[in-house]
Amino acid sequence: MKEKLVYDRKEGEEDIYAAWLRNADERQVLERALEERLDEWCLTQSDKPFEIVDIGCGRGSAAAKLFKVLEKRGIVYQYTGVEPSQIQLDQFRSKLGEDKNKRLVCSTLEEFDPTETFDLTYAVHPLYYVPDMVTALKKMLSFSRRLLIAHHGVKGINEAHQQFRQYVRKGPHIISTHEDVTRALDELGVDYMLQVYPTRTNIQSCKDPNNPEGRNMIKFFLEQPDLPESVIEEVSKYFSRTKLDYMIHDLGLIITK
Repeated sequence: MKEKLVYDRKEGEEDIYAAWLRNADERQVLERALEERLDEWCLTQSDKPFEIVDIGCGRGSAAAKLFKVLEKRGIVYQYTGVEPSQIQLDQFRSKLGEDKNKRLVCSTLEEFDPTETFDLTYAVHPLYYVPDMVTALKKMLSFSRRLLIAHHGVKGINEAHQQFRQYVRKGPHIISTHEDVTRALDELGVDYMLQVYPTRTNIQSCKDPNNPEGRNMIKFFLEQPDLPESVIEEVSKYFSRTKLDYMIHDLGLIITK
C-alpha cells in the first residue's frame, strides 16, 4: 500500500497542506522573489515559447505564482508539471481546465524521461523526497538549461525537524536544508546563485493541541498525516514555550548559471 502524504487529500478528508498555505506567507515571498529575479533566467526570449518543467508540482500552488509572474510580463510559455501523486495531479488539473500549453505527467523524477530540452526546471521543495540528491540534480540538468530550486533553510521547519527528529517522516532528505542542495551542486561542479528569503508562519494555533488548524500544522511540520496524541501534545508544548505568534522560516532560492 502506497504511503499517505500530508499533501494528499481525498474528498471529505482533512486538508493538512491547506493549513500550511493559510498560515505561511512563503508562496507570497516566492512570488516576489520571482518578480525580482525573473530576468536572470528568462531574459533571452526567442520566437518560441519558454519551456518549463515543474518537478514535484503537487496541486500547483507554486506553479500558480510562476504563471502569474510570466503572464504579467507577457512571456509566452509552455508548462509541464511532473508529480507522482495522482490525487494531487487531479486537483491541479481541475484548476487548469483546458489549456493546450499546460500538461501534467504522473511520474517520479527518476521515471520521468522527456524527449525535449527545457529552458527551465522549476523545483519548489521536491528534493526532500529523492533517493539521492546528486543524482536528482544531475538528472534535472540533463534535460534543462537552468534550474530554479526552492528549499528550506536552517530556521523554521528545520528547527522543528531537529527538535523532533524521531517523529519526522523517514526519508534520506526530509531533514535537509538548502546547504545540502548547494553542496550537491558543488560536487557536480555547477555554478549557481543562492539567496535566502525570510518568511513568516503563524503558529498561534499550534500552541493548542485541540485546535484543528494547529494539529494539521504540526502534522505538516513533521510530514506525518497520522500522529499519536502524545506527540501532538509534545510538539504543541514546544511551540507554547515561545511568546511569539509567528515563526521565522527561511526559504533558499537557488538558480543555476
